[in-house]
Amino acid sequence: EIEILMPKRTQTRQKSKEKNSEYVANFYLGDFKISVGKNEKGNEFLLKNSSKSDYWFHLKDIPSAHVIVKTNKQSLSEEVIEFAAKICVSFSASGSGKYLVDYTKRQNVKINEGAFVNYVNFKTISVLKP
Repeated sequence: EIEILMPKRTQTRQKSKEKNSEYVANFYLGDFKISVGKNEKGNEFLLKNSSKSDYWFHLKDIPSAHVIVKTNKQSLSEEVIEFAAKICVSFSASGSGKYLVDYTKRQNVKINEGAFVNYVNFKTISVLKP
């Protein structure tokens, strides 16, 4: 009777979502879902599960959290870009200061191994962390 009410397949999906919450944090700004990797597994998950039209954010020249903005093929406003960049800095940098965050469409990010990537056609935004 319990299996009829809660099929095993549903329970497995719930567990995988719970497991992903260990590795990924989600934020919402308007119509945009912004996900950040909490560690290397989270970064890998985001890279593998994002579409080419999504945007990818990362600290310039420093190991950091990966941030993916789900665009649903919409263009990003300056507000969304700044918010995603601030999330990237807050999850990546412990000290205060000025940080540069690179961002580009996911289609411009090539996965080398794990969460190590090369990317092209990017823009850079400066974020001040108090």
